[in-house]
Amino acid sequence: MESQLLLDLQNQSFLKGKTHSSTHRKLMLTTLKDMLKENEFEIYQALYTDLNKSEHETLTTELGILYTEIDFALKNIDKWMKDETVPSPITHQGTKNYIIYEPLGNVLIISPWNYPLQLALAPAVGALAAGNTVILKPSEVTQATEKLLTTLISKYFAKEYFGVVTGDEKISDQLVGMKFDYIFFTGSTNVGKKVMKRASENLTPLTLELGGKSPAIVTADTNI
Repeated sequence: MESQLLLDLQNQSFLKGKTHSSTHRKLMLTTLKDMLKENEFEIYQALYTDLNKSEHETLTTELGILYTEIDFALKNIDKWMKDETVPSPITHQGTKNYIIYEPLGNVLIISPWNYPLQLALAPAVGALAAGNTVILKPSEVTQATEKLLTTLISKYFAKEYFGVVTGDEKISDQLVGMKFDYIFFTGSTNVGKKVMKRASENLTPLTLELGGKSPAIVTADTNI
């Protein structure tokens, strides 16, 4: 589905209030957990193909983190959704005042190649738990994981709630220029600057989780 049509579909779904209930949010998270559990073998294969990750490393740095995030969100959703009573200002004495926590709307997630499963789906856990819709743009560098995510998300989720768009940096630039309600980007500082500049054209709020150089000491006896 073309990116703008997918966003329009999700926007209609959100405006109709389909994603707002506690029941829906929990269903999204349990579906995500089922998707991971039922396809662990395929996930291990994809990450081995892309990054030569062992099953142990995939479990500890990708899958295990996601299971923990999902369980934590499921445990706390009802508490997070509760209205918070706050004191009345002097100008409104005699009234009852609340902070009401509401979803933002349509969320774009752009994920990197180094943890291509965890950093694609961990932000989605938070977004879905908060009652938003999600469009995920996985990294095109890790092709096996990208293909698997596209297949599984299309199989387990209706596009009006959670969809995937694939492609290169041109597609990412196109997505960032669209009118999302929030953007979550993980990647390099240089690309992060471009994402922030592009998002500012629509005043789209965003989170940038940026990486950089990771210096290492190579000793004389290292077997290179």
